[in-house]
Parts: sequence; structure tokens; C-alpha cells
Amino acid sequence: MVMEIKRQFKEIEGLLEGAPGVKPETEKCIKIATESSLKEMVLPGLLIIFTPIIVGVLLGVNALAGFLCGSMSSGVQIAISMSNTGGAWDNAKKYVEKGALFF
Repeated sequence: MVMEIKRQFKEIEGLLEGAPGVKPETEKCIKIATESSLKEMVLPGLLIIFTPIIVGVLLGVNALAGFLCGSMSSGVQIAISMSNTGGAWDNAKKYVEKGALFF
């Protein structure tokens, strides 16, 4: 991504200066980010799919039930925390953009 951005700054006249009418090639950056994120999510996806199967086969039904209950409980807590954190970040961003933050 960094190399693509450097290339665009070098090759597209006026981009670095912010000249009117000059636009970056955003499609290439989006493609790089999308391909990278899909590639890096393969291992976590496989982990999510195969862990319950491995726990069930190796440790039995009771262990699998406990594993799934624990996963759901911790997942709910993480979801609530992430939701609150996202709202706090958004409020802070708006506060700073409004110019209400003084140092």
C-alpha cells in the first residue's frame, strides 16, 4: 500500500500539492487492501471452523458444550465493549472536529 501511494505521488502531477481536479487512483489501493484482508483472514476462519470439531472429537460432548457456552459468553462481552468503544471514539472525533478541544 505504501509503495502504491508513493508511486501515485511520483507519477500523478499535482497530487501531492492537492491541485484542484487531480484525483488519486483509489481503486488500486482498495484492491490491495481487500486482497490482503481476505488473505490474512483465512487462518482465523479455519481456526473458528475447526476448533469446535477438534474439541468435540478429542474431549467429548460435555467439553464441547462448555466450550461453546464460554465462547458465546465472552463473545457477547467483547461485542458490548467494542460497541461502547466505537461510540466513544466517534464522539471524541466529533468533539475534536468541532474544535471544542483546547490544549
